[in-house]
Amino acid sequence: RMGQVLSCTERGRRLQEKEESDEDVRNNNQSGDKKKIRVIAELETGDPDDVLTLAWLAGHPRVDLIGVCMVPGTPEQVSICHQVLSRVLLNENKAADEKQKNDDDNNRANSSSVVLPPIAAVNPQHQTKSGKGGCVSPWHVKPKEKNGLGLKLTRRDPDMTPEQLYSLQPDVVITGSPPKGIAAAIRSWSSAHSDDKDIDEKSKKNKILPLWVCQGGFAGDSVVPEQHRLDKFKGKEMVPTYNLGGAMQDAEYLFSSSTLDHLTRIRMVAKNVCHGVVYDVAFHSKMQKIKNGNPGLEFIYDAMDRYLRKRPGGKKLHDPLAAVVALVPEVCSYAYVTPFRVKGKWGSRLEPKEGRIDIAVSYNRQVFEDAFMYGMP
Repeated sequence: RMGQVLSCTERGRRLQEKEESDEDVRNNNQSGDKKKIRVIAELETGDPDDVLTLAWLAGHPRVDLIGVCMVPGTPEQVSICHQVLSRVLLNENKAADEKQKNDDDNNRANSSSVVLPPIAAVNPQHQTKSGKGGCVSPWHVKPKEKNGLGLKLTRRDPDMTPEQLYSLQPDVVITGSPPKGIAAAIRSWSSAHSDDKDIDEKSKKNKILPLWVCQGGFAGDSVVPEQHRLDKFKGKEMVPTYNLGGAMQDAEYLFSSSTLDHLTRIRMVAKNVCHGVVYDVAFHSKMQKIKNGNPGLEFIYDAMDRYLRKRPGGKKLHDPLAAVVALVPEVCSYAYVTPFRVKGKWGSRLEPKEGRIDIAVSYNRQVFEDAFMYGMP
């Protein structure tokens, strides 16, 4: 069992905080000055949709991407992240045969108005079993003429630790990886608060994450209405999931009441919905019409143009859906749940009342497409 039973008073206080957080998001989305949403993205590089998510967030006019946390955080992963940010934010989408300078700070020096977001790493000393690749998929570094992304497998040191990154006070945290960085940060905050009884309220407020959008988990038949169940998951209540399975103890800690002082809301976007969201040829054609002038969308279009040549069936958009949900929650419908794990499988228990955690149970394709193409909010 995770956490502890809350008193009625404490539960009421938490629900009030959630309502205030919802109101803040609505105000951000509807305000005339279009205040940017401060986002931290925690990602890995084993799947193409991680860099698509990174490019989408970096190029979004409503997003202030204040930092990225790489998991596990090898120097190769940090370099890949830096290259993608450089292409999108510094407009350095160079030809595959043009030398890219990603191992120094020339990009920063060449731009007086743009500074790349800092990159944190959970474990820069992580070693792969083979000792090669740095946890970067071959597609990321395959040459463009061979339908790869054309990035370079170079090494780069991180700018800071996850604990330092998460102290920058984001409005939203999006994880498309095992949630190791966010867990490490909150553990460090909890430890500091327990050691210092006289810590002031301002310091406590600086260590609060209003919303965590987690790509991972699963909602089964007892949670998902019949009309929204994907065929491949019908009859199931639990399945293995890559992200939560890669950090089981961290995930259980984050879902528990131990994090109530630091993590206000949790929204899960799981494979029961993600597996129905595909970037296919039809979607690609729509992107072609609107991508110009948007470096993030141009990066995604160019990457998927090469991807679809080899895989015309398309690409499931796990992490991009989570990113879109963070900005435009209307993309999905949700149910309040308590996540649980049995050995290596995850499921969700439906809750009768509002709580801190909800999970997506369906999505609207048209709303998603509009939002993905920067049409909403």
